[in-house]
Amino acid sequence: MPDATHVVVGIKWGANVFASFEFENKENYQKKYIEGILQANMEKIALSIKGSGSVQFTEDENQLKTSLSIKFFGDIIPQDEELPQTFEKTLELMKKVPSYLTKFNNGKGKPLEYTLYPLKNVEKFFQLETRIKRTLIDLNLETITLLEKEFDDLLQAKQKFNDFYNEVNENSDFVASDNLGEIYKKSHQIKTCEAAFREQIATKLVEVRSGTKKPITIEKILTKFHEKPGFIMDISAFIEKYTKLITTIKQIAVFKENKIIYLGKRDASDVLPMQNNGDIYLFYMNEELKIRNNQLYEDSYHYFLDLVRDVEKKQSKFVIIDYNIHPEVKTKKEIKICYYRNGKLVADDLYKSKKESLSWCIAKSQLTSSTLRKPATTTKLSIPCAGIKLNYHCPREKKTWTCEKCQTSIEYGYDNTFYCSCGGAAAESYSFKCSSPLHPDEFLTFTKDDLERYLPNKDAENEVNILLLGETGVGKSTFINAFINYLTFSSLEEAAKEELRAGIFTKFIITDDNCMERTIKIGYDDNECTGEGQSSTQYAKAHVFHIDDLTLRIIDTPGIGDTRGIEMDKQNLQNTLSYISNYGHLN
Repeated sequence: MPDATHVVVGIKWGANVFASFEFENKENYQKKYIEGILQANMEKIALSIKGSGSVQFTEDENQLKTSLSIKFFGDIIPQDEELPQTFEKTLELMKKVPSYLTKFNNGKGKPLEYTLYPLKNVEKFFQLETRIKRTLIDLNLETITLLEKEFDDLLQAKQKFNDFYNEVNENSDFVASDNLGEIYKKSHQIKTCEAAFREQIATKLVEVRSGTKKPITIEKILTKFHEKPGFIMDISAFIEKYTKLITTIKQIAVFKENKIIYLGKRDASDVLPMQNNGDIYLFYMNEELKIRNNQLYEDSYHYFLDLVRDVEKKQSKFVIIDYNIHPEVKTKKEIKICYYRNGKLVADDLYKSKKESLSWCIAKSQLTSSTLRKPATTTKLSIPCAGIKLNYHCPREKKTWTCEKCQTSIEYGYDNTFYCSCGGAAAESYSFKCSSPLHPDEFLTFTKDDLERYLPNKDAENEVNILLLGETGVGKSTFINAFINYLTFSSLEEAAKEELRAGIFTKFIITDDNCMERTIKIGYDDNECTGEGQSSTQYAKAHVFHIDDLTLRIIDTPGIGDTRGIEMDKQNLQNTLSYISNYGHLN
């Protein structure tokens, strides 16, 4: 062997057996705390194997033992026995290793260590001359230290990435597909980069030690790899980039404890409200919106948590939907809380409504029934706050009241019952909270006698009833829609910037700049029909407007001259007469 440098002068026989203990830090303990307990456990294992007396474990050490994943590696692992999966069984196996060794290779085991002696010392000792041409250059301590540090740093970076990767992989249902793909790609890149690094270092070490290359080439390799994607600095930067993702993943466990559903990719977001009866609150957001408008996010999020903690909403469902995980969501991409009841949208942006409601006077009842039908004649509830009877200095003037839950105006049916979109409930079951800063942070109630004193008398009510009659298609429903928008907006410019309000379904045709006819549809109502020549309104229906103390009721009716014939006209007229008989007068 012309390149030989040493001769083997001794061999140490035996066997190596390794037990690997892996702890998955699901409870997010401090790293130093876990390392301390693991180290104490390992030291006690060593003492136990040596037989140095009995070993006692602390409560924390015993608890950690049950969370360990155990693997075995070695030269003489028994093939005919089941490998242990508990801490105690592992100790038993380790103690039996010497007895296994006696049955392996005539009790010798495998070569564990070789003692080498330099050939140049052999030459001197035996005064021999050799013809071996050899050049072996020792690496300087600085290069060795540099390489050791590099491999230690790489190992540490890989360990951090593996922890990050495993956490993401276990929660992949809550990670956007684009992010997941990027993380999987980075994992492959890190493995490829490490393999190339090891290969180049191994090749250069041989070249440097044989004298064909200078040690500086190793430093050049390190500098080159520091700039490569998938190496130490890049790994740290990549993990840092996804810090907020890991925070969200950890937060999901907290959400679950608080009965909040963080909607994963396997669940469809669009059918969620329709699949649930009762109340459901959907909090829409994503990381980009959170950064762009952090204050709105924080305010909305804390309001959402307040809803969760509200004891009155114990039967409600609370869901967080991330636009990045659910790109199929059709709603406008903005931070908001949508509120549904029995599959129907009640509030498209509950927090926005809440902010607006700071100027509202709100009332609520625990006895609301959705089966109560609102009578034909109602008026907007206009009474003072209950605080005036309890010495809370609330303003004495009459207020209009909004339902806390559905956020629609409360109406009085002259039957000792209040009505809103939720349904209806007995008037005395309601409690009130006005917008005055003097009102305490609670809802207040009237006595039955006091409340009756403030409720309006039907005969004294200032009420105007207008009946609309006309030919089919003349525009009765369109007039009512126009009137709604007239009352809603203060100017044409303001109306043009907002969505049109539609109390009644309306359809009309316009001709565009290219002389093409376009059909425009506004609103939806099962009381409207779009058949040509037929009366669009199918039966009489009242639309109520409250203007100061005046209740204005416009009654829309089926058109006269229906193409389905005179019998249809008679039926429509009978329907109209029957409907207006509910009212005491027409103006």
